[in-house]
Amino acid sequence: MQSTTSRLLARSASTFAQTGARQTVEIVQLPKPMIPSLPFVPPPRWAALIPGRLDKAFPAFPRHRGILFLKALIHPSYTTESATGGTMASLCPIGQAVLQHSIQCAVANAAARSGGANLNPKRLAQDICTEETLSAVLKGGWGLDDLILTDAVIKEVRDARTSKGLLRMSAFRTTIPISYHRLCVQAFVGAVYLDSGLDAAMRFVNSHVIPPAIDYLVPQ
Repeated sequence: MQSTTSRLLARSASTFAQTGARQTVEIVQLPKPMIPSLPFVPPPRWAALIPGRLDKAFPAFPRHRGILFLKALIHPSYTTESATGGTMASLCPIGQAVLQHSIQCAVANAAARSGGANLNPKRLAQDICTEETLSAVLKGGWGLDDLILTDAVIKEVRDARTSKGLLRMSAFRTTIPISYHRLCVQAFVGAVYLDSGLDAAMRFVNSHVIPPAIDYLVPQ
C-alpha cells in the first residue's frame, strides 16, 4: 500500500514538475504582464511625436502597448524616485538580459556559419554592448536620441520660446550622457520583449541593434 502511494505521489510530482516547467517556458517566451499607466503625465507634444518616430525607425515591428515604448524613452531623472516605475529604469534589467542573450545567440550562429574564422564571439558580444556602441545604435541607427525625456531637456523645452532657445535645446541634447543612450536601447529591447515576447525581441535585436552596431564597430 505504501509503495503504491509512493508511486502515485512520485507520478503526481513528476507531472506537476513537467507542467510547471512548460508553463515557465511559456511565460518566458511570451510574458503577459499587467502594464500600469504612467504615474505622471508626460508632455503632450512630446508624447504625440513618439508613434510617428517609432513607425519610421521600426516600420516592421507592431506595438501593442504603446505605454511600454513611452517608458523606454523617459529617463528616471525626469521624475521622482517613487515614480521611476514609469521610466526606462523598469525595463532596463530585462532588456539587458534579453539583449545579451540575443547577441550571444546571433554571434554564435555567425561563428558557426563562418567556421569561426576571424570571429571572436565573446569579444564581439562585449563590444556591441558597450555604451559607445549602443549610443551609436540609438543616434545613428534609430535617430531617437533627441526624444529621451529628462528633467534638463524638459527645462530646455519650456525655455525654447525663441529661435535662440531652440538652439540652446539642440546644443544641450548633444551633451546627454551616453549612459542614457545605453539605458534607452536596453529599455527598448525590454519593451519589445514584454510587448511581443522573446522571439520578437530577438528579431528586433537582430534587425535593429546588431546591424547598426556592426556598422559602428567596423566602418566601411
